[in-house]
Amino acid sequence: MNSSSSSRIIFIALITLLTAVGCATGPKGGQAVVTFGDPAKFSDLQLPGLSREQTAPKVLPDLQASIQNSAKNSIPLGYTVNIDVTEIDQAGFIPNPGGAFPIRTISDNTPAVIAFTYSVTNPAGQVVKSGNQRLVRTIAEIQPYLSESSPVPVLGFMMDNWMGSLGWELSHNSK
Repeated sequence: MNSSSSSRIIFIALITLLTAVGCATGPKGGQAVVTFGDPAKFSDLQLPGLSREQTAPKVLPDLQASIQNSAKNSIPLGYTVNIDVTEIDQAGFIPNPGGAFPIRTISDNTPAVIAFTYSVTNPAGQVVKSGNQRLVRTIAEIQPYLSESSPVPVLGFMMDNWMGSLGWELSHNSK
């Protein structure tokens, strides 16, 4: 066997090993059950031009679907994450919500906050993790990652990031 053949075999073995390690987290497809405690008590859940009462039915189903999609893509198959959102404070503020052209003013002094309680059950139905979480991000930290398709892109990004970390932890601690 010459040097070229040996190098090629080592290269193929290395690629195979790296692929196996990358797939070691197992199949995804977990679920999330998302509830929203009392939206009327959230600090700031308002879209420009809408009242708080009008905003909740437009925003919360989208946020719920986003969290459920994050679980499906991040959480191991058979696990369920139960989330009860207890606080939402969107980044920024609307200085004149009743004005003709209301806009949300955003700065690093008014970060986005989402707080929730959660529990995670494994495929056997046992609670393997639970707690309270409060995620806080300034707009400068996440500006490049925002999607305009969501009415609350900052909150969706924050939950997606948290769900990804939780999925990694569950995948690596269950072995």
